[in-house]
Amino acid sequence: MIQLYHVTKYYGKERPALIDISFKVEKGEFIFITGPSGAGKTTLLRLLFCEERPDEGQILIQGVNVVKIKSRAVPYLRRHIGFVFQDFRLLPKKTVFDNIALTLKIVGLAKSNIKRRVFESLRMVGLEHKKDAYPVFLSGGEKQRVAIARAIVNNPPIILADEPTGNLDSGLSREIFGILKEINHRGTTIIITTHDRRIVDEEKRRSITLQNGAIVNEKAMVQSEGLPRIAR
Repeated sequence: MIQLYHVTKYYGKERPALIDISFKVEKGEFIFITGPSGAGKTTLLRLLFCEERPDEGQILIQGVNVVKIKSRAVPYLRRHIGFVFQDFRLLPKKTVFDNIALTLKIVGLAKSNIKRRVFESLRMVGLEHKKDAYPVFLSGGEKQRVAIARAIVNNPPIILADEPTGNLDSGLSREIFGILKEINHRGTTIIITTHDRRIVDEEKRRSITLQNGAIVNEKAMVQSEGLPRIAR
């Protein structure tokens, strides 16, 4: 589903933010991109979301080479990708419902379908009762659940999540990962960045570790008692 070949990204003349990155993500995978702050995790997601383009290498998403597509085609590609931001990026003057519905309005979906999909997304994250609330009245965990609902409302086959629990305590972090795992169980491919090794070890999923922009370690999954576990 996602393939990266020798991807390098520079910012100015300094050391590259990403250096010769190559890996593949299969349909339906749940994968962690981990490493310390400044390792290149967010840059990698920005490249996958076409917010930026690599200076070297190729990136294929569902068979489309995103390095070569024209700028006007990027919005259409993004309809297949949901993005969960660490800082939520909710519009403060819009309700929870309107924040989630905005994506569907942009693509021109009928009002009846918008309402149905928004409520389905809110139900998925357990926030139907907050549909008329404004972001200022939400807790951090609630804001992140709204951000997830917004990311899945268009039923994208891919979800990218940038440090989705970075501002949350351990209890709320487990709730958020529970939601993301449920989304993954429905067939959505999920890529999550995190600097928290504890979460990666607990979740026992495939992980790729970045350091100074390069891949320094990759842990695959093996089967144990019918459940995926990390091979060490």
